[in-house]
Amino acid sequence: MGFLGKLRWEKQKRSQRAHYEDELKKAEARKQGQIDPLFAPLQALRGSQHGRCVILGAEVQPSVLDRLNHEVTLCSAAGWDKLKRTGWQPTYLGIQSPAMLEQLGAQIETIPEQGIFAGDNLAVPSPVPKNWIAYPYLGVYKYYCNTYETHHVKFSGDALEVVYDGYDTVYSLMQIAVYLGFTDLVLVGCGCCHPQEEKMQSAFQTAKQYADAHGIHIYNGTPGETDDIFPLFSL
Repeated sequence: MGFLGKLRWEKQKRSQRAHYEDELKKAEARKQGQIDPLFAPLQALRGSQHGRCVILGAEVQPSVLDRLNHEVTLCSAAGWDKLKRTGWQPTYLGIQSPAMLEQLGAQIETIPEQGIFAGDNLAVPSPVPKNWIAYPYLGVYKYYCNTYETHHVKFSGDALEVVYDGYDTVYSLMQIAVYLGFTDLVLVGCGCCHPQEEKMQSAFQTAKQYADAHGIHIYNGTPGETDDIFPLFSL
């Protein structure tokens, strides 16, 4: 934004350094097989799925729901907040925003049967919602590793080790989908082709590079958007 904005950014980077290094140590421990019981539900799901899934973001419209009847869906909390009045339920919900968790409140206990993928940065509600599936969310790295002007992100193929923030819950759900075993990811209402969204463009480019190198296919399933990064796919 300007000089003061950059100063705030640099101050934030300094304050996050210890947290970032602590999270890296935890990720390395998980890589070596030291799994916190908090992540046992996630560990049990490794490779449990295959084929295609649909990932829904904050811009999803109710008009798409009639095409999801036979799809495995991972929906961001922001997307479900828009759709919940329709009565539709996703296969999995994804949430990592404390503000969104507070906004949903007791409603989160009603969704969904398969599971709620929740960043471990969130305070676990009491009582714990059924099928609460915590994942190791690493959000601070993007402040510590980037400059004010750059938006480089990472993509994890092992969500049990670490899930990197990519400026939106959808990006976390993409990493979780790969961990679950899906090889075809269709993004709906994710804004993946908005050139003005520089941060998300950077994140999606990183996801594409990972996918291309690992035999995974990512598609843009939102009608009306151009195939800027991901090819169009009609559900």
